[in-house]
Amino acid sequence: MKDYKLLNEIVDTSPHIICIIDRKNIIRWHNRYALKFFGKDATGKNIKTLLSINTDSISDEKTAILKSRIIKNKKEFILEHRIINTGHEPDSGLRFVITEDKTEKIKHEQILNSLLQFETILTRLALESINIPLKEIDSHIDKILKLITKYAGVDRTYIALYDSTGDALVITHDWCSKNFKPSITTVK
Repeated sequence: MKDYKLLNEIVDTSPHIICIIDRKNIIRWHNRYALKFFGKDATGKNIKTLLSINTDSISDEKTAILKSRIIKNKKEFILEHRIINTGHEPDSGLRFVITEDKTEKIKHEQILNSLLQFETILTRLALESINIPLKEIDSHIDKILKLITKYAGVDRTYIALYDSTGDALVITHDWCSKNFKPSITTVK
């Protein structure tokens, strides 16, 4: 009895949505965190609908890991679901679903990948910029602007310098995507 209470406390205080579903994917039981996440008792509701799980994904296999995205209160959640068949018999129909919010982890990974990509571009530019002959500097600057434009996902980049009087900006180099006119010819 003591072990059951401990297990129940662990499941109920878990920071994951934990549910037991039947063969028709109807929630038969869920922990307190599920109640907090859904904002109401979800017993009797279809888990596929509540968590936007692909209808073809939940199978009779022993275990499965699935991902879904939902919008709740104008915020997107990226969820990972571990689905585990509970019965000793293949046709028992009851399954555990443990759902974890992976939103922050995935966003951090995207930021890290973006920073690594940026570092790679900077390293490449630094290495390619060593000992450039004077006559190739302008074309090399254009190449750098092209890389920056593509990395930043923008339509154009340019370098603007103040003229000798400090009263006007002069665009010295410009790179833009197709279907755009270079700023060098359009900005005065």
